[in-house]
Amino acid sequence: MAEYINVEKPFLDKLRQLCWTVIDQGIGVPQEPKKSLRENFKQVLLPNEFKKAIKKINTTPDSREWLTDKQLDEILLKFKTLQAKACTRSQ
Repeated sequence: MAEYINVEKPFLDKLRQLCWTVIDQGIGVPQEPKKSLRENFKQVLLPNEFKKAIKKINTTPDSREWLTDKQLDEILLKFKTLQAKACTRSQ
C-alpha cells in the first residue's frame, strides 16, 4: 500500500499531467489483465496500442496515415523478434 501511495500514484498522476493515457488499477496486485489492455499479465507489448502509435507517428505532411495493416503487422513482428532476442541475451 505504501509503495502505491508514495511511488506509483504520484508517478501515474505526473504521467496524466503530461497527457498520457493512464490505467490506474489501484492498490494491490491487479487481477484483470483486460483492464490494462492485455490478454494476460505476461504480455509486455500491447499490439493494438503499438500499431496505433506507429500509425500516428508515420503520417504524411498533411496528416494522412500511409502504413497498411500488412506493414503494421510486419513492424510488430520485427519488434517482437527484437524483443525476444534481447530477452534471450540478458539471461
